[in-house]
Amino acid sequence: HKGDIGKEPMILIFGKNPDDVVKKASKITAY
Repeated sequence: HKGDIGKEPMILIFGKNPDDVVKKASKITAY
């Protein structure tokens, strides 16, 4: 179930606020 554990947080992040997701994604891609 390692895949499920990795997917669940992503769903929660993308499910809350799209704008916040974009900010987080931009930070991740910055690296």
